Amino acid sequence: MFHRMAALIIVLTFGMSFTTLAQQNSVRVEAETATVQDANAVSLEAKVAAEQDASNNVNRLLWFGTGVGTCCIGGTIGYLAGGLVVGLLIPMNSSTPHDIGGAAVGWSALAGGLIPLIGIYNYQGDPPPERLLGKSPKYVEFYTDAYKTKTRSLRTKWAAAGTAAVVIGLGFYANTQ
Repeated sequence: MFHRMAALIIVLTFGMSFTTLAQQNSVRVEAETATVQDANAVSLEAKVAAEQDASNNVNRLLWFGTGVGTCCIGGTIGYLAGGLVVGLLIPMNSSTPHDIGGAAVGWSALAGGLIPLIGIYNYQGDPPPERLLGKSPKYVEFYTDAYKTKTRSLRTKWAAAGTAAVVIGLGFYANTQ
């Protein structure tokens, strides 16, 4: 009888502490799971709001016009620079075919028209601050990242469309001449 009572006391003494420890771990895991779910909900909410705001705020016509303008200006600069380099490298009285010089000028004009797209891609506008007032730091972080990503994508897409319009137009013009 003594051994049975001693065993029961030992089981109750250590068993209760292990049960309490298991319950604490269970509560901690549930709290961590709830925190992760809240963070996912915040990130999804911020991303959806940021992408809607970015779509509404990006002026498509402005960025299309920027693509057209930078292509025209950059292409002209590239054309002039290419002509200058070809003029310096290929003397007029040389036996080098002029097609090589013309191709070099054409490629430099194309490069001059496309290089501004790199600057447009790297430009980062900030989100409107009034959309972030009273929001948690995590929300602000998710919103800002999503907003910058979406605006960068839209700006680059519309500027590239403007650049493509100029390049295609000049290609059609060159083929008719």
